[in-house]
Amino acid sequence: MRAALTALVFALLPQLLWAQCVGWPFLGIWPKQEQPSIQPRQVFLFSAHEPGAGTFLALRRFGRDFNAYLWTRHDSVGLLATDSLLDDAGNLSLILRPEQALMPDTVYQLRFLINSPTAYNLLPNTPLGRTAVLPSRYRWRVAVADTEAPRWRGTPQVAGHVSSYNSEGKDVYVRFTSTVRDTSAYLVRATVQPVGGGRTLRGYITPLQGYLDVGTFTCAEIFRLQPETEYRVSFEAIDANGNRATCQPILFKAPPPIVTNGP
Repeated sequence: MRAALTALVFALLPQLLWAQCVGWPFLGIWPKQEQPSIQPRQVFLFSAHEPGAGTFLALRRFGRDFNAYLWTRHDSVGLLATDSLLDDAGNLSLILRPEQALMPDTVYQLRFLINSPTAYNLLPNTPLGRTAVLPSRYRWRVAVADTEAPRWRGTPQVAGHVSSYNSEGKDVYVRFTSTVRDTSAYLVRATVQPVGGGRTLRGYITPLQGYLDVGTFTCAEIFRLQPETEYRVSFEAIDANGNRATCQPILFKAPPPIVTNGP
């Protein structure tokens, strides 16, 4: 049963990745809109994947081209950048936290203050240049604070390799099981090092169906793995309230080169 479920997830991945591609000219936001609640000291991940595009340039100038804040009728709390990461493929990620704790059991809306034309296209269906305050559809209720660090219940294991072309691009990645247990949602900061020496790769991963994927995807190059090269990866889980825990490093080999059947 587990093997069949794993095969189904692998089969559906191209469709899931294509769904992500649709919104790529715009700002990537974690937690997702459908997540029911956030934490009093919620961790946010903003990402941009097209170097040179307006959204990418605006994110590089966060705090100048635009600001973000959480709004409710009785409160307004700014978001402060606490970490930035430009990965090997040129994708930009920004970690943000509220400048003060959010009020419990209160619904907040994510809003943006636009200060530059580069930030006009942060979100889809935005009237260009007509307003300095840009409300979003992201609304969450603040839950009880998660005060415990994530727990790694064993070392993640390699669940499979993918190395293939599809109608939208290519997938070259290694899939790991995620053994994290936590009362709130979490993301993962991955550090990938070639065993024989070379450039260290870093990036943020959001778990997909209980798995952590390291590599290149249909519309995302996050970790450019060299074919059949041995690597060591370390995963640091960061839960929604900012608690952290790191697992033991894992050795793995990158997938083989993509084999084509054409002439």
